[in-house]
Amino acid sequence: KMASPEVAPTVDVAARLMVLVLPAKVIALMPAPVPPKMLPLTDLDSQEAVGYEVDYLFEPNKEEILEILLPQYAESLIYGAIIDAKSSEHASRMTAMKSATDNATNMINDMTIQYNRVRQTAITQEITEIVGGASALED
Repeated sequence: KMASPEVAPTVDVAARLMVLVLPAKVIALMPAPVPPKMLPLTDLDSQEAVGYEVDYLFEPNKEEILEILLPQYAESLIYGAIIDAKSSEHASRMTAMKSATDNATNMINDMTIQYNRVRQTAITQEITEIVGGASALED
């Protein structure tokens, strides 16, 4: 759920740098801290836009639009980072539960084999005693 405007953190439009350090999913669902640089927007290529330059009429002006959009953009980046962190946490829990389930299954199998051996030993012992008693009566 997105934070309401009353609760949402205030983001200064003139912010120079925004970095979040949260766990993120990496290879094999192993969390590792990943600090993505979110502001300033540096991956925009100004040379690429030269051929597409067109004069646009903004209503309201560009500054007012940026004052509204940049805080929403920053909030969506923070929200996405939190979702990634939660996803990584759940993946770690899922991996831990699978490992625990596998260990419990192995333990159950080992104990079943041990129980069957003890039971078979007891049955063999009883049969040996019965056969020994029967042969003693014959003599």
